[in-house]
Amino acid sequence: MYDNDFIYEEVGDICIETVNFTRATLKETETLRSRIQNDINNGKTNIIIDLSLCDFCDSSFIGALVVCTKKSFANNNKFSIIIQPESSLSDIFHATRLDKVLSIFKTRDEALKYFDEIIYKTKPIE
Repeated sequence: MYDNDFIYEEVGDICIETVNFTRATLKETETLRSRIQNDINNGKTNIIIDLSLCDFCDSSFIGALVVCTKKSFANNNKFSIIIQPESSLSDIFHATRLDKVLSIFKTRDEALKYFDEIIYKTKPIE
């Protein structure tokens, strides 16, 4: 695992963790979990996992995404995933019906727009 396997960035109030490899397996699962837990512990409430470069996730990595989603919701956080629609990963999420449970977007722009809408609709007007 290399330092640039995951890329962290912030866009306004949104934390983006980009998975910078094509195959996500058990080897990367613990790193993903710890990064998301660290984001939550550091007060990040709006998290995007960008899997747009990833073509394959094994069951341990998908399980980690589900656990991260549950932890985010338990902490009243917002969590979404970016998956390229033509990737085999999109087929996996559809076949397992995870696309019905997780907030999945086709592009970073769609995910950012979603967060922009929910952040500003839920903030009280001053």
